[in-house]
Amino acid sequence: MDLDRYIDSIMPANEKERRRLRQRLQEFSVLDSGTGIRQLCVPLGCGIPFREHLYYRSLLMSTALVQSLYHTTHEQAAVTVDEHGLLWLTMHMHDSAYDDDFWVYLPADSEDQAVEMYETSGININDLVRYVWQFDDWRWPVPRLQFNDGPWLYLVTNDLSLSLEEAFDQLVINNTLI
Repeated sequence: MDLDRYIDSIMPANEKERRRLRQRLQEFSVLDSGTGIRQLCVPLGCGIPFREHLYYRSLLMSTALVQSLYHTTHEQAAVTVDEHGLLWLTMHMHDSAYDDDFWVYLPADSEDQAVEMYETSGININDLVRYVWQFDDWRWPVPRLQFNDGPWLYLVTNDLSLSLEEAFDQLVINNTLI
């Protein structure tokens, strides 16, 4: 991506601001796997456009519980709803060996669909660590939003209706106050 084009369009006031913008924009990425799957990545303080809304980690973390599907001390699966009314199959695992928390949000059209997705798709909470973070392994359903204790928020999707550059444009446009 031509970062200078984005930086010039924002019109930085000085060279220090230009460097700060460049550093921030270098944290955005749009990758295609070559298998019909795309991954968009932004720093946690930024948002990812998804289904007509902008999603931030804080918005996902504040989803309301609709139905608990599984719960232990270190793992949970639940149907949740966000402030826009979108239902999610939400899965969380705390990896105590590395003291890391993994979160995955799979959108659902109904509560029944989320429950069915959990019960019949072969999704395993323990696979959050093993598979969901590998860009070349697509066993998990898409689209999905995911993050861990690291500084990134990811959208994994099979929507390739926008080119790589257009998808990057959307990340920049939706995070203009970076």
